[in-house]
Amino acid sequence: MIWAAYGCGVAAGLMAIGHAAGIAATQGFSSWVAASTIASANLVGSVLFGWLSDRVSHQSMLTTLPLISAMALIGFSVFLGQTLTLLGILGFAYGGTIAAYPVAITTLFPGRAGPPHAYGLIFTPWGAAGLLAPWLAGQIYEWAGNYTTALWLAARLSIISVVTAQKIIWKY
Repeated sequence: MIWAAYGCGVAAGLMAIGHAAGIAATQGFSSWVAASTIASANLVGSVLFGWLSDRVSHQSMLTTLPLISAMALIGFSVFLGQTLTLLGILGFAYGGTIAAYPVAITTLFPGRAGPPHAYGLIFTPWGAAGLLAPWLAGQIYEWAGNYTTALWLAARLSIISVVTAQKIIWKY
């Protein structure tokens, strides 16, 4: 379940991050401003949630971060003109996600051999998402002529991540 939660969460983020420049361009923003916005917010999210991971339960982070992503992804169709803000929120949540999961894995798979073995298995969806999610978003853009459908699909993936993370929480 953690494999699915992580995979859906990072795929959602990577669908938008991989097309941040295109998303911004469709709204009249500069692609370099979009890329720097999402990268800066990603850095802040990684550092903040890396620090918070030692102080807040992983359960709350594994559900809250993809929920923030889902709201930002849906926001692209509702709050036109807020593209840079929404990219920043999305980058922030994605950065937090990639910082929170290693701590959660260490907690869920304690012992000396647990985390190294678990990392190898659980981080495979990040690699797959890195290859497939931006490509899929591009294919959807080509088919639909806009990013709305791809962003809504990404929002659904974030919600699947939330629901799956909830199941992890109830199990442990």
